[in-house]
Amino acid sequence: MKFSVSNKAWWQADVDLLVVPCNERSNYVATAQVLPAGCPDAPRASIDELLAAERFRGRTGRSILVSTLKQIVPRRLLFVGLGEGGLTPDTAHQLMRTVAQVAESHCAERVALSIGALDEAHLTRLVTFANIATYRFERYRMPDDPLVDVKQLDFLSQDVIDGAQEAILRGELIGRSVNFTRDLVNEPACVATPTFLADAAARIAAEQELECTIFDEKELLAQRMNLLLAVASGSSAPPRFIHLTYRPEGASAALPSIALVGKGVTFDSGGLSIKPSTSMDEMKMDMAGAAAVLGVFSHIRQLAPNCVVHGLIPSAENMPSASSFRPGDIVRGRSGKTVEILNTDAEGRLILGDALAYATELAPTAIVDLATLTGACCVALGNNMSGLFSDHERLARALVQAGAACAEEHWRLPLSKRLFEQIKSDVADIKNLGERWGGAITAALFLQAFVGESTWAHLDIAGPAYASKDDGYHRKGGTGFGVRTLLELLSRPADWS
Repeated sequence: MKFSVSNKAWWQADVDLLVVPCNERSNYVATAQVLPAGCPDAPRASIDELLAAERFRGRTGRSILVSTLKQIVPRRLLFVGLGEGGLTPDTAHQLMRTVAQVAESHCAERVALSIGALDEAHLTRLVTFANIATYRFERYRMPDDPLVDVKQLDFLSQDVIDGAQEAILRGELIGRSVNFTRDLVNEPACVATPTFLADAAARIAAEQELECTIFDEKELLAQRMNLLLAVASGSSAPPRFIHLTYRPEGASAALPSIALVGKGVTFDSGGLSIKPSTSMDEMKMDMAGAAAVLGVFSHIRQLAPNCVVHGLIPSAENMPSASSFRPGDIVRGRSGKTVEILNTDAEGRLILGDALAYATELAPTAIVDLATLTGACCVALGNNMSGLFSDHERLARALVQAGAACAEEHWRLPLSKRLFEQIKSDVADIKNLGERWGGAITAALFLQAFVGESTWAHLDIAGPAYASKDDGYHRKGGTGFGVRTLLELLSRPADWS
């Protein structure tokens, strides 16, 4: 898709679809209120009549499609409600998804958006969301009727901003990073194995000029990553541990550094504590945290954050077999702590335990992990936001603010020390499962046991990482959740360092 910004008159735009975002009003929306002056009177009158008949007030989620019948140059007008708040990151996301759906339904290859005043931040978001909204994963399909893609999106603004091209490029890079993550999550587990992720990391390292270290089974044993090895023990797919490092050009020792840790369980059957068959097909998404970390690195050299970034991915497949780890086993991880295994389906926290111990040895300024960790977090917060756990106020605040800037919501949950009693073991240092209640918190407390005094935050993305059906924001499948937040966080190192 190509993007441009101009101050061309909206009624002269030679496009298949002209989009007009509308703030909510107490009375119906009229063309005089939302379109610049100069349009011929005849189409204005007929459009006003239709908007009034439909009682269109610009509420969020409402849209009206109008054929112009060749009275003006654009073939169709699409009025989209933004609600009372106007163009926020969240409504911009919804707006572009609506535009993509209508454009696809009506074979609109050329689209224009009449946006009024436009700044660089808004432009970057709109380009990002346009890329996300038009994403499709069709690698394994042979469609009978190939869909028409939007080839051109023009932003018609009162003022053409000086940094438009830079803002467009940044939005394209962020959108591609998110869609790269979605591709990884949407791949079937028979393709997206730990080795597949390691190969993807190696390609990214070569393209982005990054440092890359990959541990195979032999090296994992030497590195004492026994928790990762235990989870992988039941599968014929060998585990991998990935360490990517980005350093800015001419980086000094004084630069802040951050370690991004992504859970990479490429398929989670539950192991011997096997899951119910319902929705097990979606367990290919249990590596969405790892995919998000790879997505962040996929264009990191062009985005050029001014901090050192480590990407750490423990990756394994959790399967039942004669060689699987068992409930009742005790395993000593890299940190030296022993873990009593109560349930093999609480495996994500095990592989993260080894990865977090490794992360602390790098002594970064901050550590952030992302994991599709608990169904309990979905019960608490639903499927649209992550659970954020941290005892470090500045880092937690920076994550919430970064998410708000790019329409990813993170809700802070407590690290209640009283619940730590649930994961104390009689025979080991810690056990991998607490009681039913507070499951997201006890999982986070388990992870906290491996970070020591490090500045750390945990994002439980079990809900928003995957859409089980099309919604107002994403198509069914991987969403790429977390990539935008992390890239925004990296662009603001002063907020967390």
